[in-house]
Amino acid sequence: MKKHHKIKINYWKMITIFMAVLFIASIFTSGFGFLTAKPKQQVAEEAVAFINTNLLTGGNSVVLDSVSKEGCLYKMDLSLEEQKLESYVTKDGNLLFPQAIILKTEETQEPEIQNTPTGATTFCDNAEKNDKPIVELFVMSQCPYGTIAEEAMYPVYKLIKNQIDFKLYFIAEIYESEETFQEMIQSLPENYRDRKNMQCNKKEDGKYYCSLHGQPEVDENLRQICAIEHYPDKYFSYIQCVNENYVDPESVWESCASKFDIDTNIIKTCSEGEEGRQLLRVNIKRANELQVSGSPTLIINGKTYTGQRIPQSFQEAVCCSFNTEPETCSQEITEQVSAVDGSC
Repeated sequence: MKKHHKIKINYWKMITIFMAVLFIASIFTSGFGFLTAKPKQQVAEEAVAFINTNLLTGGNSVVLDSVSKEGCLYKMDLSLEEQKLESYVTKDGNLLFPQAIILKTEETQEPEIQNTPTGATTFCDNAEKNDKPIVELFVMSQCPYGTIAEEAMYPVYKLIKNQIDFKLYFIAEIYESEETFQEMIQSLPENYRDRKNMQCNKKEDGKYYCSLHGQPEVDENLRQICAIEHYPDKYFSYIQCVNENYVDPESVWESCASKFDIDTNIIKTCSEGEEGRQLLRVNIKRANELQVSGSPTLIINGKTYTGQRIPQSFQEAVCCSFNTEPETCSQEITEQVSAVDGSC
């Protein structure tokens, strides 16, 4: 009699392979940029609950050790008894990658990116020096590359903010009248005009304010500019909080403001009124003066930085721009931010 063997199916691996195919497909469809991000801790806890309920048997369960941002995903460090695991989940919590699959063979795999100050050395060879370096970072509030640059700059800012003149600017456009706005629209290819209209909004002063990611970005640009103006010691913490859900700032900005004792009424009054619009015009003017159009752009003492966007490289570039480095420059920054190229 012919024997029939039961085929054992490793559901964990099957799901991983399926998700890997989906992930590869996403590379050719602009990644997961269309997803609405949720707070990373919430997403990670829900993912761990799913893993324990649906993927593990025999009373085993994984424990969440930590969660961090990894490009367009959240990376979860997990423990299964004595075993350490890494899993990934999309920022909306809908797609889980239980295991990472290396897409290159050992022979062809590129070296792992190390968060060391590479790229800053070339900048420092010709750095412009100053007693108090002027550090200007230009971003769009809903640009993922801009938020990563802010994350990388944050520990540098905290360390040496009293020794530098740091300015955070927001990239946008302004059209002073209906006539100039319509002239701009008509100058565009017909199939692009509707998209450009969605990026712009006419404010009470009769001017059109535009940003690449649309009206929600204009509104958050204004709120962050007002936070900078009214809360110079708290605004960066507020921005880091909003950046956890930068694709939908409207849903989190008030809770982030309250978390850092920022009065939401002050921010509303400023961002929805002439004060905010005037501050945004100052930002636009500065970006135009330096011919800045891409987010992020970092300029130190008038010189554009093009190295890695990690805290250690930012620290080296800023510190080599002093005439005499302060003692704080010798302090090691241990925060790790993945080096990501690209701009909006």
